[in-house]
Amino acid sequence: MAVKLLAEKVDSAEQAAYCQLSAFGKLFQGYYFARPSVLSAKRADPGQMALIGFGAGNEGCRHQQIEQFSSSIPI
Repeated sequence: MAVKLLAEKVDSAEQAAYCQLSAFGKLFQGYYFARPSVLSAKRADPGQMALIGFGAGNEGCRHQQIEQFSSSIPI
């Protein structure tokens, strides 16, 4: 198993160039590449979150199980 290195806090073009030439190869992150963006907060619907946690998107999940589970969620 090969170990891959990740360079963090790459904040300038000089740091990015150094990382590209060093052992980091292509794995680096930092403000130079993208600044974090603030998302507007919208509350998630508890019923939807419960279904997501239940695994409604999985192939192994049956519609009957989802229906049974969702009917138990208080409205």
